[in-house]
Amino acid sequence: MKAKIINSIIPPIFGILTILAILIIAASLYNSQTSLNYLINSDLYFYIFFVPAVAIIAIIIQFALTLPILKRFKNNKKVLGLKLIPFTIIITIIAGLAFGFFTWETPLGITELLYCALTGIIAFAVYWTINLLTVRFFDRLFKSTEMKYAT
Repeated sequence: MKAKIINSIIPPIFGILTILAILIIAASLYNSQTSLNYLINSDLYFYIFFVPAVAIIAIIIQFALTLPILKRFKNNKKVLGLKLIPFTIIITIIAGLAFGFFTWETPLGITELLYCALTGIIAFAVYWTINLLTVRFFDRLFKSTEMKYAT
């Protein structure tokens, strides 16, 4: 149970923190005259309200969907006829396109939609990569700990 709780909380948090770090670095590189302090303070409401809400949703998705699907991958090696990497790529593209569509500002045209979708695909790819690598790390850690205490 301890492993499931840790795998439900830590990987989504690591994924979200990685994306936030990339966003902050990209924003500071894009506008070199803007200080990091200004970037953090100008988006304060984003950090106070939106990020915790996304973290809670990510933890719920991790517990309710991701961990059971990963368990099916461990048992069957395939879900819906796909292995883990192709399945994750398809989910990433679908989620990124949905993100692009929902954040698209229609007056800015189709180019804005493409930029939003590309941003979403990259963000979800980074998130799922960090998430799955962290879950794998903890699975191996708990498996080695179980073997140590079993002997």
